[in-house]
Amino acid sequence: MNGSGLLPLDAWSLTLQQLEFHFDRALYNTYVRGALLLRVEAADGETFVIGVKNTYARDMLQHKLYRNIHRVLTDVYGRPVELRFEVSRTADPAQPSYEDMPLFKLLKEQDATGTPDAAASGGSAEPRAPLHQQIARPRRPDLPENVLNPRFTFSRFITGPENALVYAAAQS
Repeated sequence: MNGSGLLPLDAWSLTLQQLEFHFDRALYNTYVRGALLLRVEAADGETFVIGVKNTYARDMLQHKLYRNIHRVLTDVYGRPVELRFEVSRTADPAQPSYEDMPLFKLLKEQDATGTPDAAASGGSAEPRAPLHQQIARPRRPDLPENVLNPRFTFSRFITGPENALVYAAAQS
């Protein structure tokens, strides 16, 4: 048991809440948000093993933000602890919904399966129309046949030695 009587999971949750105020929003959202307590190892004191979403976040937390996180966690937990960061699939954010997916991912998924993933589309198993039919195309009014000013046509163009080459190129 620790000095404050907190369970390790509760201590990590409180640490995350305090770190949200300690770091600026972009830094917290990029590296700290979504970090999960995987386990506590008690071989040489207590070591908190934290799961993060990718190696870049792991390296940033381990090398740049370690001291700040360690200090806050030690204060919250009530006794000195060690931290170790590991890449964990459970720390990955949830898959985006069908509406939040980028168009290129939807097209790739549709090419692979014929329809968007039923789980990503909200659980409906019914076939959907092809994606190009689901997307509304912008409509534009029909263009008039002749929008050229009659004063500026080739029949009224005066050719001289300076623009003969340009006139020949435009006619071809």
